[in-house]
Amino acid sequence: MDDATLTQLLDDLTSPDPALRDEKAWSTVAEAVMTHQLTEGQRSQAAERARKHLRMNEIQARSFAPLVLDVLVETGGWEDVWFEEVSDWYLGEEDLRGYDEKLGWLHAVAHGADFLAASALSGQVLGARVVDVLVLRCVTPTRFVWRDQEEVRVARAVAQALSDPRLTATEATTWLEEVRTALTAIEPGPPPAWSSNTLHALHVGLDHEILHDDEPVEIVHRDRVKEAVARTIEVTQPWFWKVR
Repeated sequence: MDDATLTQLLDDLTSPDPALRDEKAWSTVAEAVMTHQLTEGQRSQAAERARKHLRMNEIQARSFAPLVLDVLVETGGWEDVWFEEVSDWYLGEEDLRGYDEKLGWLHAVAHGADFLAASALSGQVLGARVVDVLVLRCVTPTRFVWRDQEEVRVARAVAQALSDPRLTATEATTWLEEVRTALTAIEPGPPPAWSSNTLHALHVGLDHEILHDDEPVEIVHRDRVKEAVARTIEVTQPWFWKVR
């Protein structure tokens, strides 16, 4: 790919036109990265542009930036600053719309989770650290309901972070204490969407095979994590069921 084409595609990733952004720019950039069509200099250019996009005013620019860094990580790239900057953006992002009628798919929650999952699987970041970021995103109050499988993307990221063989048994479950605390502190009324959807998706996955690129991923301390997740969900539905 020539430099001018790459520059234009990266510009188009900030476009408010979903057809131009999703169907042309993003799909082309992703394929170019995954099939090793870019030079090292071009990969660096893509990373720098993505980092700048995280700070732009337009939500579509911010929400697509982590996807670029995600595919770079999946193909062997890494800079510590990518994780720091994406995490800061993810925790501070206030526009969590999944889909907008004019802008199309935005998916900040899902796209950030995808990058965090890739970071954990790369081994460059401790799984416990990745889970901490995901939990903070979960318990941060928001008026947006996670849907269109955003909650599943977050659950997948948590599960893949929990595959880090460096995790101790305590680290594999301690993060749920913060979730449980957030749930028990809620005023009477409906629980936040993430509390049941994300945890249910994770619990189902733990009962079967967690996959990455269609290959099973071994979850460290699986049984202990599964029981801790169930006990956390139980807080929201004590009238329905209890952990055996």
